[in-house]
Amino acid sequence: MESDDLWRNMRPVHDVVAAIESDGSLTLRHESGQEAFVCGPAGAVMWITLQRHGWRLGAAAQELGRLWSMDALWVRVVLGCWLENLLEEGLVMEV
Repeated sequence: MESDDLWRNMRPVHDVVAAIESDGSLTLRHESGQEAFVCGPAGAVMWITLQRHGWRLGAAAQELGRLWSMDALWVRVVLGCWLENLLEEGLVMEV
């Protein structure tokens, strides 16, 4: 697997609040905001896995690849695209 140095490193911005809803979906919002970003259970699993691995994309992709029976490199690409969406929404930042 490639080094994490080849990928953009991101973390949640300081005021993001995450909630897992009863249907398994993930809701992200800024503490001061009313607008929410909602994604399905797969997004919830990605968020939790990234947290567990200190926001290291490679480690999270390996775990999710095993969980989902998918190639870890493909999962890494999916995670990267998802994080790009969160970056555009102002929910994560580059570090």
